[in-house]
Amino acid sequence: MYIKSENIKRDTSSGVGDKLSEILFERDMKRTELAQAMGEDPSVISAWIHGRRQISDEKKDKLARILEVPYAELQLTNCSIEIKGSIEDDFTVIDFDNVLQPKRLKLKNILVPDDVAGYIFNPSNTNGWRSGIINCVRFVKGNWVDRKEVSPDCDGRFSFVKTQGNQKMFGIAIKKGDGLYDMCASTDGQVFARNVELEYGLPVLCCFFNWMLMENSFYDTLD
Repeated sequence: MYIKSENIKRDTSSGVGDKLSEILFERDMKRTELAQAMGEDPSVISAWIHGRRQISDEKKDKLARILEVPYAELQLTNCSIEIKGSIEDDFTVIDFDNVLQPKRLKLKNILVPDDVAGYIFNPSNTNGWRSGIINCVRFVKGNWVDRKEVSPDCDGRFSFVKTQGNQKMFGIAIKKGDGLYDMCASTDGQVFARNVELEYGLPVLCCFFNWMLMENSFYDTLD
């Protein structure tokens, strides 16, 4: 997955550097040997590994050929998403107190804009497949949230909305007449809120699954 944005969080102290160090360990290859093959000073290799210097695309291409790994392996970028709240059984949103208990989801090999926030499904059946899914939306400054408008992309899509009554919810927003919306459950399509007026609406950008919980929901014998 690649999400283009001018605002992307990169942890260059790990990600590509960690992967490069891992490959050298697997190859039983010294940094000095790689430096010689690359035509670089060993200090440059060390700077790449520790994130003190960016690796250009041209150098990554050469590294991939020398180390015999796919170019994509050297595109690792660590990002993190702020987890702002949870989605309950009735698809309403409960905000976390991120000042007292900051929560973040760390990601590898995925580029995520820094204005993305995640909301975790927290149904009463914590062993169900939906439990732990992180639903991500973008709070772009100067866009729909600040202008208190509904993105046209919300219509018929799984979206995060805030109603005129200050209630936040996730669901499939279906546009009705006179600027009103019906909110439908993402699971079975049942309408759980009718003719609501929205303050703003944002389409869900992407979802990340908690694979361990999903495995537990399908295989009862797993711990």
